[in-house]
Amino acid sequence: MSKSVITDSLLKDIADAIRAKTGGAETMTPAEMAAEIEAIPAGGGGYTAAEIADGSYTGSMDTGEATAIKAWAFMGGHMDSISGAEVVTIGEHAFASARVISVSFPRCTTCGDYAFYACRNLQTVNLPLLQTVPKYCFDQDSELKNIALPAATWLRQQCLSPAVETVDLPAVQTLDSFAFYNLPKLEEIWLPSISVINASAFNTLAGLRTLKLGGTPASLPATICYKCTALADIYVPWSEGAIAGAPWGATNATIHYDTTYDANGDPIE
Repeated sequence: MSKSVITDSLLKDIADAIRAKTGGAETMTPAEMAAEIEAIPAGGGGYTAAEIADGSYTGSMDTGEATAIKAWAFMGGHMDSISGAEVVTIGEHAFASARVISVSFPRCTTCGDYAFYACRNLQTVNLPLLQTVPKYCFDQDSELKNIALPAATWLRQQCLSPAVETVDLPAVQTLDSFAFYNLPKLEEIWLPSISVINASAFNTLAGLRTLKLGGTPASLPATICYKCTALADIYVPWSEGAIAGAPWGATNATIHYDTTYDANGDPIE
């Protein structure tokens, strides 16, 4: 008969997961944990801890007064939607592979890597204060077609879903390498505030036709548009020759220098 060892680290992880559900901060003994799980509030939705654990609950959840969602807390979970008016931080893998359709955390400023990875039913995201989109955050979310992150200033590696068709990223200043990677349905990118673009930031975007940059980076790697074979037009606000390396990997594109834009981000002829 095999023997299972329950370590201090494992007990702490269990306690952290319980506190993430209850919003509490108290310490607890192993003997108290079962009662704490039984007492997890329904949040008005009528669900129980057992229903969440076995996947039979499919309604909406509210995290109540909790300000943080711990790493792995809802990984693989079943719920139609989840929201939390007080949540500021979401840990890594917190919702990875969850069957959630809609998430809303209006005060959240920080997410961990893989926070919403492979949420294959996810369609709607409300994270208006999220500052950094971490690595693989929304990767493999096959129903997430449109995403708006108005406060995000930094996109990390492969953070978006291949299903994405439109993006609204007005505050983004920095792109990691592979920030936009393998997004075949994305036809246009408009980055009005960009200042740093790393190598291969726009990588293998088979459907990308228009790239509009509003900021003026100090320099650009020669491979920022690697394998963007359909890219036809690049609009930039600087003059020809001001930044070396043109066309920056976009072999079929026309570069429109000295571009100004209207309030909608459309180039002014």
